[in-house]
Amino acid sequence: MTHAHASTGADQAAATPRQVLGLLLAVALVAGMADPATQGQAARVLSGSITEFLFSFLAFYWYRLDSEARQYRRSRLLSSSVLACVFAAIPYYLVRSRPPGQRLRGVLRFGAFLALLLLAMLAGLSIHALLG
Repeated sequence: MTHAHASTGADQAAATPRQVLGLLLAVALVAGMADPATQGQAARVLSGSITEFLFSFLAFYWYRLDSEARQYRRSRLLSSSVLACVFAAIPYYLVRSRPPGQRLRGVLRFGAFLALLLLAMLAGLSIHALLG
């Protein structure tokens, strides 16, 4: 006997890990367009704080969605580490949560995504320079 899964509004509203990665790229692009070098001190601090918050929030949200999709039990220490030091915690998580044979691929894809973030910021700086 098959049971149909009733979809709720919350299920439909939840983002996928891939969508969260797209949001991270969008934040990087906008952060580059903000070009803190042309702003006053107060604007730089505010812009940097907002950007840092968004990166931390979205990185943790991705981690939560990915770990739930993989049924990986998150520890409090790793969850805190993702917020405090994403560049070390995410590769550690990727190695722990992926099956053998996919661990290196996960870490390499993380490195490639970091390169994409850098390119998005540079693209934002270029757009700012063209429009500015």
